[in-house]
Amino acid sequence: MAIAYNELHISCRKTEARFLLSRFKETVHTLPSWSVVETKYCDDFAQGIDVSRDLVLMLYHLNAKGIRTTCLFMSYNNEKERLEINNIGGNSWLSPETYNRVLEDFRRDIVRPNLSISFKCEINSPAEEAVKNMPSESLKLLKTFAIGGSKDSPHHNDMERWNDFVISIVRNGRPKISDTTIRDLLIGMKFPEKTATYWADRFIWEYWLLCKYDSM
Repeated sequence: MAIAYNELHISCRKTEARFLLSRFKETVHTLPSWSVVETKYCDDFAQGIDVSRDLVLMLYHLNAKGIRTTCLFMSYNNEKERLEINNIGGNSWLSPETYNRVLEDFRRDIVRPNLSISFKCEINSPAEEAVKNMPSESLKLLKTFAIGGSKDSPHHNDMERWNDFVISIVRNGRPKISDTTIRDLLIGMKFPEKTATYWADRFIWEYWLLCKYDSM
């Protein structure tokens, strides 16, 4: 069953991040199941990431044969003052379960031996952070839709509950909610990825229509 992709965040200042990256690289070189590649910031695969060009690192998890299977991308977010470790763009060939397991391995094998107790380290789902923008009433309606809705495939009987949810977003200040947030939330509510993606795409279209005609 699919679950939302997680990310690892380490709250620290930029000078501390440089120290941690240096320690992480030293640790990786001693572990047979990891390899490291330093890289320059590239807009092609890191769009939207607020990153300092000299604070970028790519870590690979290796299988028993020494072949790279998973890539973790490390960067420093200046605005939020934290080191961010995640997969590059939600690799489509990598299952969420596999990626989340590797992320846990990274925290156990590399982060914990080097992380001072003065740093805050947390693993969270991107949806958990994005959902902070969603009104509590709207989140409750989305959960009502998820509980009573068909998870195997979209069904017309679900539309009333779905419409109540979308309308509530517009009526509660029109917060910026992405399709990715809706998709991750529905996957977290046990929807298959294909069905969750369908409703997420519908949300963007219907939300735009409601905002447009409500303003006329």
